[in-house]
Amino acid sequence: ILPDRALANRPSNRHIDQMSIARYYLGAPAWGMKVWQGTLYAQDARQADFLPQYARVFNAVEGNTTFYRVPSARTVATWVAATPPEFRFVCKMPRALSHERGLADVADEIARFGEVLAPLGPRLGPLFVQLPPAFGPDRLDRLAAFLEVFRGPCAVEVRHPAFHRGDAVERRLDDLLAAFGADRAVMDTRPLRAAPDPIDEATRLARARKPDLPVRPIALGRFPMVRYVAHPQVEANDRWLRPWAEVVASWLAEGRTPFFFVHSPGDVEVPAVARRFHALLSRLTPVGEMPAAPPEAAPPPDAQLALL
Repeated sequence: ILPDRALANRPSNRHIDQMSIARYYLGAPAWGMKVWQGTLYAQDARQADFLPQYARVFNAVEGNTTFYRVPSARTVATWVAATPPEFRFVCKMPRALSHERGLADVADEIARFGEVLAPLGPRLGPLFVQLPPAFGPDRLDRLAAFLEVFRGPCAVEVRHPAFHRGDAVERRLDDLLAAFGADRAVMDTRPLRAAPDPIDEATRLARARKPDLPVRPIALGRFPMVRYVAHPQVEANDRWLRPWAEVVASWLAEGRTPFFFVHSPGDVEVPAVARRFHALLSRLTPVGEMPAAPPEAAPPPDAQLALL
């Protein structure tokens, strides 16, 4: 079983120039995006360069690859070598356990998954448990059994409509998670659905696949998580990013350590939207300086805010 970890927030002196985001975690759903060459990554960056260059700017990643396959020991070792100890991998539970098994009798498999990821050490963030739309209130006993065995930090995303009505059923879910110190992962697809027509194919597919559910910011444990699906026009995201910055600032004031992950259908806009969010949050509370990406000239501190 994955251990209960402290998840240290302070960067070491060795990496202070690389890991400048403070008090919260900011990142993307993955790092292997070739479309970021010339923006987040150097134009001539090789695939092997992507994670080290990503980790110079962001301090976390939503490890969606583990949803599809469990990484090899060699792969995990390359992740460790490419990132500083302050970096966090928020690994997604394999779909064989969350979707195919529906959390039924998964204790042994979770233990093996934890053994594979254990070499990440302090880099291992909360486990991300995404449950399918079919996982409804009648299966809460399975979630309870999983949490009883797991006992580590995790964030759970529920997609069944019954968990999003603000009634006794949703309160039962929240009470269960809170009892184990777990959090809910909140997905915000409103920006995605606000994109004007005509939309491209990537946006059309994302709208079809992503849930369209009420968005209620909620923090139950130490590590609340937001999955923000961006509007394709970077500046248009301010409508949603400003309120989210206020929410994250309030969580920080409560002593929590939030995770904020930015998605977009084509991935191109993710670094710019994330940088915009960090600048907005910086207006409200000290969260460090977001480092310039390798291809960028480092902007003066007020330059980012001037763009807003």
